Order: sequence, then structure tokens, then C-alpha cells
Amino acid sequence: MQVQVRETDIPGCPGGDECLGMMPMLFAPTPEDIADGYDEPEEAVQIAALPDALDRMAEPGTKAAEAEKAVIFIDYPLSEVAEVTLSPADGKAFTTGEIVAAIGEAYRAIYEAEGASQTSPTPSMSERGQFLNRPPSHGTFGVWGHDLEDLYLEGVHLYRAEGVLWIEPQMGS
Repeated sequence: MQVQVRETDIPGCPGGDECLGMMPMLFAPTPEDIADGYDEPEEAVQIAALPDALDRMAEPGTKAAEAEKAVIFIDYPLSEVAEVTLSPADGKAFTTGEIVAAIGEAYRAIYEAEGASQTSPTPSMSERGQFLNRPPSHGTFGVWGHDLEDLYLEGVHLYRAEGVLWIEPQMGS
């Protein structure tokens, strides 16, 4: 997977474009969650838990959108926006599982590229003292505020612009 820095903003969803809304996704609770008394499905997944968490995803084979090409637009927590271009496995439509897996893979690739390109190493949690947020890392993407393990995929906004399916992850931490 190749992740590129994007120089322009994501195209909006004005009149001529097709807004597809939020992609539904649910995950069964982990054994740890169940042991702690949480047995309801979750609408978010930890990025670092992917792709293994796909085993807990309800209906990952559900068709999310027909398209021959898609672009994942990633801007959080980055100083430089990244984009990843994808093609569906069947050449016709993306499934919810494909999209969630690709988002997880894209974030891992971004953090790996950042680690390889930053000017100084990211301090470990024990080195950060009382300030636990990740300091800006001045690499290719300028990751700031959060380590990969902090990030949760809370939703996925889908729309079409200029014949391309745009995928915008809604992230939390």
C-alpha cells in the first residue's frame, strides 16, 4: 500500500456529488469486554487491533458502495493530509470489511513512514512525564497528539466526487 501526501483539500459533497452517508459497522465485544460486563456490540474499533478485529465485525462482506476506485482521505492526527488509492477485490464494489481493513493498513503505513522520516525519535510514554500526548514528530506526515494505539475508528463517511468513491474515516482517541 502506498500512502501519499495530498496537497489539496478533500473535495466537498456539493450538489452534483453523491453523498452516501456513514457506513454502518458493528463489532462484537472482546472477551475482555465481556469479562468486564460489557456485552453490547461496539460501533468503534481500535486501529491497532486491525486486521484481527475484523473477525468480530458484523457482516464484513456487506457491499458498502460500488466503485472501481476509491481514495481514503486521512487528516487526523496529521499535519500533512494523506491519501490512499484502492481498488475493490472484485473490481466492482467495496465491502465494509475491505474498507475498515484498508483504513487500518493505511494508518499503520503512515505511522511506519513517520517513524522512518522523523528528525528525532518519538519519546516513550515513560519519557513524556505528565504530558501523555504524543509530541509532534516532524516526519513526512507530521503525526501529533496520539500514538497508533490511541486511535479508534468511530465511523466512515462515504461519498462520490468526480466518479471516485471518497472514504473519510471518523476518528476518535
